[in-house]
Amino acid sequence: MARKHEGPYVAAAIFCDKLLKEEDGVLSAVRIVDRVIRTVKGPRAPEEMTAFPFKLGALISLKSGTIKGKRTITWGMTDPNGKIIGRQSFDVVFQGEQHGVQLQITLNTTFTIEGVYWFEVTMGNKMLTRMPLQVVYERITSKRVPNQAP
Repeated sequence: MARKHEGPYVAAAIFCDKLLKEEDGVLSAVRIVDRVIRTVKGPRAPEEMTAFPFKLGALISLKSGTIKGKRTITWGMTDPNGKIIGRQSFDVVFQGEQHGVQLQITLNTTFTIEGVYWFEVTMGNKMLTRMPLQVVYERITSKRVPNQAP
């Protein structure tokens, strides 16, 4: 009995600083990341992270499998407390087999708290993948000790 193949299948799901599309249509991801470090320096650096805007690229590459036709892919962002803070949908067309689609996403967001943010990629009720992005707050205070040379 032949197995029923389905799809789509995740070929890549990454965050990066920049996505380049060459003349021949080939994509390159520059500086693949899974962590954002927010560094604040100075004697008055806050104890806890304050909200900050951030821009990041994401590439989602899906292969059709036996799926053909128009589908809607949804990309949702959840903060470390589990609160959904953003959703975006993309209409795509799958052609079957090894053919696929590539979603090039520019994420312009504001991170409000430290921790792991989850990005879910779904098609209908089917979870395709989850991508974690850790936000770390690094506080650097510089205190001079009396009678010590700088």
